[in-house]
Amino acid sequence: MSDAWIVVVGTLGGTVVGAGLTFLIARWQAKREAEQRLVVERRAAYARFNAMADGAYRAIRHQVPSDDPGRAGKVAAFTEALELAYQDLVVLATVLVIDKATEVVDRLMDLAEIRAAPGMMVKSDQWKEGGRLQVAALAYRAVLHEFFVANRADMGHRG
Repeated sequence: MSDAWIVVVGTLGGTVVGAGLTFLIARWQAKREAEQRLVVERRAAYARFNAMADGAYRAIRHQVPSDDPGRAGKVAAFTEALELAYQDLVVLATVLVIDKATEVVDRLMDLAEIRAAPGMMVKSDQWKEGGRLQVAALAYRAVLHEFFVANRADMGHRG
């Protein structure tokens, strides 16, 4: 009868070890899938923010003439969409990416403020080298590049 107990204990022990390993593997897979979903969500949030920043920049800079009566509404629509994309980013992104996105929004708002000043037409001399609009546009482009570098680093890309 003692041989039978050895078989029973061995079988139960194997079952417990097998069930434990199955549980650990399932947990590891669930964690990995959650991490992959987060990466996909971050990538989508970064792309959405970039698209909205680009749309706002184009509306502010040259797609909507200063004398267009609907200009303010068009710029406001882009900046609203940018704000929503920014809020998504804040929930999902790392601190460095959020900091860079904040700088992008700040530079866009600087550009919008300068552009909204009376007399700032699309063909304004302020777009020429050293002009206020050109300096603000270059500052925006520089922080946008820093944003790209930060989000690529966050996504695991090198270089």
